[in-house]
Amino acid sequence: MVIRLPDRKIVGIRAMCSTAIKWKEISIREVSKVLGTLIAATPAISYSQLYTRSLTIDVNKALVLSSGDYSGKMTLSMNAKNDLLWWLEKVTGSQKIRQDNFNEEISMDASLTGWGAVCKHGKASGFWSNEERSMHINALELLAVENGLLSFIKTKNLSILIRSDNTTAVAYINRFGGCRSELLFSISLRIWKWAEENNHWLVASHIAGKENAEADFESRRHVEENDWKLSPNAFSKIIDTFGTPTIDLFASNNSKQIARYISRVPQPNSIEVDAFTVNWGTEFSYIFPPFCLIPRVLRKLERAVTSTVENSEASSSDIVRDKFIKQGLSYSAINTARSALSMLLPKYDNVSFGEHYLTSRIMKGVFRSNPPKARYDSVWDASIVVKSVGSWANNRELNLRQLSLKLVALMALASAQRVQTLSLLKLSEMSISSSGVVFTVSDLVKTSGPNRKQPRIVLPRFSSNENLCVTSCLEEYIKRTRDLRQSNSLFISFVKPFKAVTSQTISRWLKVVLEQAGIDVAKYKSHSYRHASVSKVYTLGGNIDLIMKCATWSEKSNMFSRHYNRPIDNSTDYANILLSGNPN
Repeated sequence: MVIRLPDRKIVGIRAMCSTAIKWKEISIREVSKVLGTLIAATPAISYSQLYTRSLTIDVNKALVLSSGDYSGKMTLSMNAKNDLLWWLEKVTGSQKIRQDNFNEEISMDASLTGWGAVCKHGKASGFWSNEERSMHINALELLAVENGLLSFIKTKNLSILIRSDNTTAVAYINRFGGCRSELLFSISLRIWKWAEENNHWLVASHIAGKENAEADFESRRHVEENDWKLSPNAFSKIIDTFGTPTIDLFASNNSKQIARYISRVPQPNSIEVDAFTVNWGTEFSYIFPPFCLIPRVLRKLERAVTSTVENSEASSSDIVRDKFIKQGLSYSAINTARSALSMLLPKYDNVSFGEHYLTSRIMKGVFRSNPPKARYDSVWDASIVVKSVGSWANNRELNLRQLSLKLVALMALASAQRVQTLSLLKLSEMSISSSGVVFTVSDLVKTSGPNRKQPRIVLPRFSSNENLCVTSCLEEYIKRTRDLRQSNSLFISFVKPFKAVTSQTISRWLKVVLEQAGIDVAKYKSHSYRHASVSKVYTLGGNIDLIMKCATWSEKSNMFSRHYNRPIDNSTDYANILLSGNPN
């Protein structure tokens, strides 16, 4: 049995909402009339009480500003207008007369370290992020409810009983949110919108703490040693090389790298539980299992690959063609994948995958169609950026953003170091004197290795032009950031909270300077500073031994001649000569 509004009420509410959405400024009294009408209609429309909360919050805020005067003016927030749009669409809906018969019953609890949930299907738990850990316990209790529902409820059209020992969480569920806390309302709004999308009905009931012992225990579990993930930088390199996976096979809600993931135990939004029970061959999977499961994972992969090889001689070569070549990767990237597959795949007729004649033919075709080549055939003239930066205002007159950009650009050119090395510079490893500044880098860099010297960066003072002097710019930067620093790293963010920046941030800064100097940043990346620096010094007659030493190349290295010595791009010289009528 259901109840719904009569037609005349539906027409009246639609007309009222259509008018209210167009209001730019209106009296609090008029908005309160609309709110009262909508609240009176909520018993006849499912989930409708949820869509009166934003309007109620707006009215309450306006009354505070007007000292309780209903004649005061107010404007509707975007959230309130969105709620009115919902009423325009859903006002013809109905409300079931519900019985206390529940399809599912879930007990939830939260502690300051994590959350726990228990039902007839099993147990689930998780840990709070740093941001969540700072929230009030009432917010954590509501988050525990949300996580418990997302962990266990995978079907639609259910009536669910929620057990919680937190009275605030119970109230915010049963009352479709509240107006006292925006944070608690936002969490309850997410919960009820999820319920609406899946046609669930939620009822919360208080349970004494001593009767909620199982959920409480789950919320206080110690951190799972195997629940960790690669850093975002490392994972992004995997994506850049192999493409973006569609599913993460071994993850939790805290450690997932892909939105779609499979967990070992029930977790919020996981599409399945236990990756070993599903077919891995239907999707492009990211597999990062706990170390203890690696042998089992390899056995499953070997069985799957062996079966495939027996069915098709060319199947392993198809992996290279379909998964790598179609992504437009270079020969070296595909060759790396060939080596990895050779180690993993079983031999066929005593021939490894990498040496198979089909693989060899494919690799020859790749080489001919896309032969290896240097990123840059030519490089921008370093003097362009030097002149551009030199035209900026005096160091003391620059804001922190401009000063940061200038310093990192000058250091990249003057030192010929990689961005990674610049990001590792520390104040504790810096020595400033009247002659200049010296950095000793103790962290491992790309060229680090046994019996190899660590980079030592020497930047002398440039007395002939203080505005281009790296040391002067550095001294002003250190002075300007002294009271902002929370880190020993040289480069920090120029916005709050002023933390140490990563190599990715420094790369963005360098590209900004290039763009301001008129260099094509679509063609040249941040690493091109190194090319431009060594090429310019070489064309100006710089000693090759000096260049090799400054760029941290060994005496026997041919890196400079093979990859870095590029002609400077003077493509505009022809037009300049023609237009000026003078030889260059």
